[in-house]
Parts: sequence; structure tokens; C-alpha cells
Amino acid sequence: MKEYFPFIFIIHSIKYYCIWYSNERDGFITESNKIRYFDNMENLFTYATSNNIKIEERKTILSIDKALTWLQQNKKEIDCTYFLDYWNIISDLANSLDTKFYGNQDNNIINLIYDKLFYGNNLTALKHDGETFTPDWTAEEVNELIEVIKDGIRVVGFQFEAMSVNL
Repeated sequence: MKEYFPFIFIIHSIKYYCIWYSNERDGFITESNKIRYFDNMENLFTYATSNNIKIEERKTILSIDKALTWLQQNKKEIDCTYFLDYWNIISDLANSLDTKFYGNQDNNIINLIYDKLFYGNNLTALKHDGETFTPDWTAEEVNELIEVIKDGIRVVGFQFEAMSVNL
């Protein structure tokens, strides 16, 4: 059974309120192959009510601004939690729009980077004796992560008016 949640993209300091759903295949509510977004939470809930969609309380926020800032800076620090969330959300977005996303490729380097981000989250269930995992990144992996992030911005950019970024 689908569960629906409020989701907020922050793009150039503008908040876009969307409805994300969790199911066998996660995604976003779309209309005419575009993400349905709202100016505020009240409008999101009004839409949900009028379409008999029960929205759960937990909301998620993804700042695209953080990815843009990271791309413009030295890229040495990789926030595994942020970039794993980014990757998963952009993947859901791309799947909802039936569009390609660089991070959805099935190849060794992409899979390795994703795994490093996943294990770098140090989820309690995966920790043994309190140990933590801090990934070491090669230049090639960082360059591929940059491509994943840039392509995520491309996917998002087709959806939201605030996105006019030259990378």
C-alpha cells in the first residue's frame, strides 16, 4: 500500500512542496509528466484532501542548493548522508518522470560509489562493535560522483522554474 509524505525541494532558497510516495517503487505525484508541486504546505494538503490522498506527518527536505555549493567548492568533503539521500531522491524523481539519471546506471564504479555512500552512513544495524566506516575516495570516484550530482541537477532542473544553472 502506498504511503504519501510531504517533500520539500529547496532550490535557490525557494521551497517547492511535493508529494513523495513509498511503495514497491518510490516516486513523486506527477501530472502531465511533471512533478506536481505547490507554493506551500497548505496548498499541498488541500490538493491531497481533494484527491483522497492521506499524507503522513513525516516530511523530508532536500536542498539542491547544498549540491550546487558543493560543486562550486573544493569537493573534498563528501557528506555520505546527504549525497545518499540526494541520489535516492533523484532516482525516485527520474523514475517518476520516466527519464534517465546517471546514478541509475548499473556499472562497477557507480555501484561502488553508491555502496561507499551507503556504508558511510554508518547505520546502527550495520555497525559491529561501535566501529564506523569512513570511505576513502579516489579521484575517479569523486569525478563520477560529480557527474551523478550534475545529472541530478539536470533532472531537477526540468521540473522547477528556479533551476537555471550552468554547470
